[in-house]
Amino acid sequence: MIQIDKGLESDDEIEVLKGLNEGQEVILSPDENIEEGTIIKS
Repeated sequence: MIQIDKGLESDDEIEVLKGLNEGQEVILSPDENIEEGTIIKS
């Protein structure tokens, strides 16, 4: 799991200020079967 610093939020967007590199994505509502290290395909 990666810690992030959030900025502005709306109903469908969250500004990430710190903690992600360009191109990385976030799962906002992960399935309970997803654990740290699980490989995810989009």
